[in-house]
Amino acid sequence: MTEQTQQNLPDTGYRQCEVCGLSFEGRSDKRFCSDACRNANKRQVQRISSWQEPAFVEKVHRILRHNRQILKEKIKEEAKLIISKTDLIEAGFHFGYCTSLFSKEMNIYRFCYEYGWLEVENGKILLVKNERQIDL
Repeated sequence: MTEQTQQNLPDTGYRQCEVCGLSFEGRSDKRFCSDACRNANKRQVQRISSWQEPAFVEKVHRILRHNRQILKEKIKEEAKLIISKTDLIEAGFHFGYCTSLFSKEMNIYRFCYEYGWLEVENGKILLVKNERQIDL
């Protein structure tokens, strides 16, 4: 093989995926390990460019959606429920993120959309659902 032919061949060395960080083998211009990562990158770029928002905004939205899903799974169809704070922490709940606050009888409820929580005594959390909380 001539030197010129070798220069025209694609480099098939190992690369690191720009999305997930996994190592993969491929051409020198390949940036992603899979179609899923390529699509995830494309969605992220489109989301940022269309909304002109910094990346941390999407991260906050993701945390809020995750918190809401955890509260929804825990409370199910009940109006109120008392659980341990540890249960929420183990499920990946982030207490620092909420969409609104509601004060009632010297207690401050924190809400993630229609699901709220109030820290009561001894590491217990009161979960509530109030769909009026999301009325605009």
